Amino acid sequence: TSMSDLTEATGLHKGSLYQTFGDKLALFKAALTQYMEQLFLLQKSVISEAKSPSLGLRQAFYVAMERSTTEEGVCRGCMAVNTLVETAPEETEVRELLSVGYAKWGSLIQETIGKAVAEKEVVLAQPVDLTTQLLMTFMCGLAAQSRQGMSLLEAKALLDQQFKLLGFKLA
Repeated sequence: TSMSDLTEATGLHKGSLYQTFGDKLALFKAALTQYMEQLFLLQKSVISEAKSPSLGLRQAFYVAMERSTTEEGVCRGCMAVNTLVETAPEETEVRELLSVGYAKWGSLIQETIGKAVAEKEVVLAQPVDLTTQLLMTFMCGLAAQSRQGMSLLEAKALLDQQFKLLGFKLA
C-alpha cells in the first residue's frame, strides 16, 4: 500500500502517520493487532452467549467467515491468514504477532472443545489438543482457499462437514 493510499484512507497527513506510527510496518502491525484482538473478543462473546459450547464454536467460526465476506457473499480471506502467507515469512515481528494471536485463539478453541466434551456434545476420535489444531488448520486453509472466490455458503458447508468429521453433534 502506498503512503498516498494510507493518507487518503485515514484522512491523515503523511507526517502525522509517521509521527504516530513511525513507519508503514508499524502501522500495519498496529492494524493487524487490532484486527486479531477485535475478532478474538467477538468470537469469545459469541461462544459465551451460545446455547452450547459446540454451537458457540461453530457460530464463532461463522462470524469470522462473515466478517471477511464481501457484500456479494464472496469470501476474501482473513487478514491474519493472508498476512501469514504473504508477509510473515519475511517479517519476524509480524510472525511473532501472529503466533501470539493464534495461541490466544487456540486456547479459546481448546477450552470450548473441552467443555463440549464434558457436556457430551462431541465424541472425539482425537485428543482435545489435536482436535483444536485440526480445526485451526482447517480454518486457516479455508480462509486461504476462500480467496479463490468461494461463497460464504460453500465455506459454511465445508466447516459444518469438518465439524461432523471430527465428531461434533450440531443440531
